[in-house]
Amino acid sequence: MFSKYILLQVVITLIFFLKFNSLCFSQSKKILVYHETNGYKHSSIETGIKMFEDLGSQNGDWVTDNSQESNVFTSSNLSQYSAIVFLNTTGDNLLTDSEKIAFESFIASGKGFIGVHAATDTYRDKSWPFYNELVGAIIQNDPNHTSSNFNADIEVKKSNSITGFLGPVGSVWNKDDEYYYWEINGGQISEDNSVLLEVEPTGSNSYDARRPITWYKESITYDDNDTSITLSDIKSFYTALGHEDTDYISNSNFRALLKNATLWAIGSTLSIADENEVSEFIVKNPVRNKVKIFFNNFKEDISLKVYDISGKQILQKHLKPVEIINNTYEFSVRNYRAGLYFYILSTSTTTKSFKVLKI
Repeated sequence: MFSKYILLQVVITLIFFLKFNSLCFSQSKKILVYHETNGYKHSSIETGIKMFEDLGSQNGDWVTDNSQESNVFTSSNLSQYSAIVFLNTTGDNLLTDSEKIAFESFIASGKGFIGVHAATDTYRDKSWPFYNELVGAIIQNDPNHTSSNFNADIEVKKSNSITGFLGPVGSVWNKDDEYYYWEINGGQISEDNSVLLEVEPTGSNSYDARRPITWYKESITYDDNDTSITLSDIKSFYTALGHEDTDYISNSNFRALLKNATLWAIGSTLSIADENEVSEFIVKNPVRNKVKIFFNNFKEDISLKVYDISGKQILQKHLKPVEIINNTYEFSVRNYRAGLYFYILSTSTTTKSFKVLKI
């Protein structure tokens, strides 16, 4: 018999989706890739735009618009987007005062921000404190970075819905890139960044020391006309990786990192909880043909049960650790009807429930 507990959870889930998830029933969400420069222009911008277009279209997760003109930053125009990407933007004075206000309002409303590589080479003059705190850093000047295609190990500092595919905390990703410096000559890095990835020391100088290169933020505090302002419940992701064209074309880890970050930023991931939270199973919403469940390095058997909205159990599986590849287990729901489903995952010590929307 379908338990009262399950029934209660289904009712709560219905209320949640009716109140907060109307976008899931509409067409794919949209992102804006902004790539204006008035400094160095990366050749990888075009391949980056193509990557976001391709990743969004794979499962119909999002539609990508792009612009190198700041006049797209009006409140009415930005209202159609779920996230904005600053893709290798460079320089200062890109946005007018009114355009800045529209963007700040967009972020304050809970919409997402993704900064890629040279996004921290943007407003390096510190004339827009909101942006500097949102992106989380400013690269230093002279020298700015290591040589291009510098080979280094990157260590996973937190494993969650964005970085979980790289493995548990302590896992290493070896990558060629142009690694930025943050320490001197006008550089800075925010203390409230939630660091996801760090690069190993890249030389003997103080600014070559081990340092963050990918992080996220859910709140920022910045000064505006000598007034300290704190914004909570925001979504900001930044990675300093992404200098070369090949990153966007063929580096599967880099592409997965940006795809997961975008899904989180547009609100299609239930959680970005780090590994210290109890019973971490993460499921992305909504789904079309496949469900992907992210695990945080579980090494024991897992029970998976799926119920439809009527309370009928439609799936029961017993998963072995060997079936979870790269901390991910996926299975087809192609034959499921569109609608809301209730997932329960259990180990010997913990149980967690999820709502999953099939569209």
